[in-house]
Amino acid sequence: LVPNGIQTFGANHGEIYEGVNELFDIRGMNYIRIDVTKPGISIPDFYHKEHPEQAIYCSEEISSLTVRGIYETDAHNGYVDAYGESTMNWGSTPEGYVKYAMARDYFCGGFMWTGFDYHGEPSPFAMYKSNGKKNISSTFGIVDLCGFPKDSYYYYKAWWTNEPVLHILPHWNFKDGKQVRVVAHTNCEKVTLYLNDRKIDEVTPEKYSSPEWNVPFEAGVLKAVGIKDGKEYVSVRKTSKPTGIDIKTTKVGKYVFADVISLDEDGNVYPLACDNIELDIKNGEIIATGNGDPTYDGRVNWFSEVLTKEIELAPKEELQGEVLEYNDHRRFGFSDYYEEKQENWEDKFRIIWKSAPEKEKLTYNFSGEFLADESFEFVELSGVNAAFEVYLNGELVGNADKGEVRPYRFYNKFKNGKNEINVKLSIQHDIKPEIKSVIIGKTVKPSVKHPLFNGMMRVIVKPSDNCVFTAKSDNGFSAETEI
Repeated sequence: LVPNGIQTFGANHGEIYEGVNELFDIRGMNYIRIDVTKPGISIPDFYHKEHPEQAIYCSEEISSLTVRGIYETDAHNGYVDAYGESTMNWGSTPEGYVKYAMARDYFCGGFMWTGFDYHGEPSPFAMYKSNGKKNISSTFGIVDLCGFPKDSYYYYKAWWTNEPVLHILPHWNFKDGKQVRVVAHTNCEKVTLYLNDRKIDEVTPEKYSSPEWNVPFEAGVLKAVGIKDGKEYVSVRKTSKPTGIDIKTTKVGKYVFADVISLDEDGNVYPLACDNIELDIKNGEIIATGNGDPTYDGRVNWFSEVLTKEIELAPKEELQGEVLEYNDHRRFGFSDYYEEKQENWEDKFRIIWKSAPEKEKLTYNFSGEFLADESFEFVELSGVNAAFEVYLNGELVGNADKGEVRPYRFYNKFKNGKNEINVKLSIQHDIKPEIKSVIIGKTVKPSVKHPLFNGMMRVIVKPSDNCVFTAKSDNGFSAETEI
């Protein structure tokens, strides 16, 4: 905390003043609708009336549920639509909250929950859906898991920036005759909607509102034309089909975001594409993939992985001498123990352990032959209970001066074809020699496949010099770029 600085915190129960809330200069409230106990009055209004000396802001607000590119809620498969009216019971719609905040001079604003979707809290599909699956991420974000903007992003941009904004939704790929809800997020002074050059309507948008229309679908071009400060702005949605894929890259430090995008005839995103994409890279590494789908539970991390092969070793010598049980004290270097009671001391008695003389060490050899190639990199031993040396094709590659349960890994070169491992254990004569497992292994680059979601996916790449990144879709489209 800053000494003598302004202090605040965020909490539920916005109607409560007594206690910790009395101590803060600025009162943070989580959610304007939560804990409504006064009929006909919102919690911030009630609190401000009782304590006008304290400034108020929303420390957490909205929890609006949207999925990028979805325009009909499909609870069976775990999708809420992108229009922005779905919320949890404590939440608000983007338009509802912004209008509420802007109508109150005492209200300082708030922090949106959340900027990004995130893994976890998959409301409202936290339990199993009817298709037997769980969602894996939230849908609270203004952008999705990959950072791709949802439609509500443009609502906030229209009213929280000075930049002219005109963004219409949804896409324009439906069945003929379907009634389609068309919405324009805009800060334009006037908006005119056209379908195939026929004027549908002209409106003057209310401040902090998004005009909307119900339009029977007809293949072609849906266009909104907006006027702001005497200038014209256009937003277009066209009936389209996929014609290819493209890769757009953005450098972020030592990494690159490579966005794989399905294209229509005009080079715009084809919004229905969910093709599987096979990715390849030369002189670089694919770190992770994502597409913003809150239901996708496939692989997203693509670090290099280790391929292993187990090797069987056979002992060359028979056991010698008496083999002691594991709990026999003689295994641990003691020959005997006895009780002792000494005068002038307060002990009841002592148990004295008598060390045994060092025992003779025996050498046991284990060996095994196997087929491999030069791509293998290491041999790994686990559960060796004695000091050992390990030889690969007659060459000493590693050793340890005592036994351990943990694995020991030794890197060395392998041959194409037949290889041989020999392990030499040096062990007390009364202990059975053990090697729990022996494996050989190599680092391999995984084969990377990931689907698009509503036309888009994002790949995090760590490039080296002369890096080439390739994407191929399962419908035959491909793209390549140097990174």
